[in-house]
Amino acid sequence: MSQMNEHVDVVVIGGGVVGCAVFRRFTLLGARVLLLEKGGDILSGASKANSAILHTGFDAPPGSLELQCMQEGYAEYLAIRE
Repeated sequence: MSQMNEHVDVVVIGGGVVGCAVFRRFTLLGARVLLLEKGGDILSGASKANSAILHTGFDAPPGSLELQCMQEGYAEYLAIRE
């Protein structure tokens, strides 16, 4: 384990939608990232069978952290979807 600490800055556990997004973000920031996934492939668990509906924030309280996170997440989605 100590050898891995010398070569990896961040370990992400789980290769679902959130794990892959976290992996991507840390990688873009220049971190050396290791992604651990127990399945045979990334997105092979619940993420593979999700409904793929983006939450629009229509019922989030104005000015709330929830709304801010959804708006920032949607902007990032638009930036990387292609």
